[in-house]
Amino acid sequence: MRIRLILKLPALVALLFGLSAATADAGSVIGLPLGPPFGPAPQLTLTDGLVTNDGTNLSITLNFKTPIAAPVDALDNSAFGFLFLDTDQNPQTGPSLSQLDGALGLDLGKIPSGQVPSRLGADYVVDLDSVGSSVPGQVDVLSGTSLLTLGSVPIAYQPQSLNLSIPLALLTDPVAVNSSVYFGAIIGNPQGPTDTLQGVPEPPALVLAGLAVACVGLYMWAHRRIRCRTG
Repeated sequence: MRIRLILKLPALVALLFGLSAATADAGSVIGLPLGPPFGPAPQLTLTDGLVTNDGTNLSITLNFKTPIAAPVDALDNSAFGFLFLDTDQNPQTGPSLSQLDGALGLDLGKIPSGQVPSRLGADYVVDLDSVGSSVPGQVDVLSGTSLLTLGSVPIAYQPQSLNLSIPLALLTDPVAVNSSVYFGAIIGNPQGPTDTLQGVPEPPALVLAGLAVACVGLYMWAHRRIRCRTG
């Protein structure tokens, strides 16, 4: 029985590795808040976000716990802010948020420690404040390095979510667009930022290390059970 268990362990490791790889290559990345809401009332509060790459477009959704409105509505709960896209999953090929703070006015000093999106390089930036400026009803997509506007895309606001889609053809900077796109978001009301979100999965090395620990734990548990039955 012990030999059969040992022989099965490589298959289990391969299965877990395959599941992990399939999840990483699925083309969708989920983002979660980095902490509780902060800043001036009304605090616009995120629940989650999703960026999906279907090979033609990047579809982006942000969901909120609180009601929101479009910036052009000029209401207290109008949703302002920025989306940061790391299209090649490489923090070295795009600026960090601290490097963009001065140019974009991110107000990072008003965000609590540990709640600034990190571990990504902003290859592209979606300026949620720009809706109604360049093209009415659309938001501007900027190059993360030059901060020049590459184009504008429509955005839709629901009572507790916002959605937009960016054609991959619009992302003309010389930066790869991998299947899964990492991202971050800073969201706020007209008075300043109130919440942040990040969609950057754990590095594969950490995932594999976790799987290895799980397999070793499973083996030790089974080994103890065998000894108890035969002892």
